[in-house]
Order: sequence, then structure tokens, then C-alpha cells
Amino acid sequence: MLVLRDHGVADYTGLLDMDATDVGVLTEDDRACLAELGEYLAGTQAWRRFAVWLLHKHFEPADGEIFVEHATAQRGLETTLVPRSMVSQQVSASGIRFDADVDSDVSVIALEFAESADFGLTPPLSAEDETVLAGIAERLRAHERNEPLRRQTDSQPAGPVRG
Repeated sequence: MLVLRDHGVADYTGLLDMDATDVGVLTEDDRACLAELGEYLAGTQAWRRFAVWLLHKHFEPADGEIFVEHATAQRGLETTLVPRSMVSQQVSASGIRFDADVDSDVSVIALEFAESADFGLTPPLSAEDETVLAGIAERLRAHERNEPLRRQTDSQPAGPVRG
């Protein structure tokens, strides 16, 4: 069963800072893992729904804040911190990672959110995604990784997303 929870401050504490570390430098094993994930996503046609991105942070949210993405003509995609209480109920997860604290292939943490309009025709995560998520989790475990995933929105290209 797919289990999705909102992030907490602790979910960001151990992440590497994208602006102050070498988190964006890929090793040969990183490249092999990404290649295997790419083959899996292409082979299952899941590339139309999911993309891989590097687990990182620029800063940490405060308690009660979530990251909300908006498509803009000037910048493409802009992410801002918003108090959860100020967010419409029409947001859904756009960036997720597997929850290492739960013994399940389909337990994920929502790291970023977007409004329904930014997803276009892409539906929210659902039980229909369980098989693909379990396959991704299996491949990540084989490479000793617990990376996040991004749902495709109309403003994002398919494929790896960096930074």
C-alpha cells in the first residue's frame, strides 16, 4: 500500500547543501545507478510520470513550512517556502523520496509540492504507482541509494533533474 507523508524538518537535516558541497559530482556508481533507473523508467514507460533528481538542500524549512513549486514564464520553475496553513488543499507531491524509516518499498516522503494546475493532466500519486515505485526502490537498494523522485509536471522536461 502506498504511504505518503509530508516532510518534517528532520527529513532535511542530513541532506548535503547543494551550494556548499560536492553533492552534484557524480561517481561511476552514481552514473551506473542513474543508467539502470533510466532503463527501468523507459522500459516501463514510467519516464512520462517520474524523473530522478539529486537529493540535496539549499536550506531547511521551519516547522510547519513546505516547499511549493510554481511554473513561471521567466524562470521555468520557482520553489518557495510557504506555511502549510497558507497552502490551498489543491497541492500534491511533486518531489518525493523513499522513507528509510519505514519497512516498505512504497512508503514515501513528500519533499516538494505543486498546485494541481502545474501538473496539467498528470494525476496525483496513487496506488497505481506502487509497482513502479517498488521497482525503483529495488534498483536504488541494489546501489545502496535512497534518492528522491519527481513527478512530471507540464513545466518540467522528462529525465534527470539537477539542482
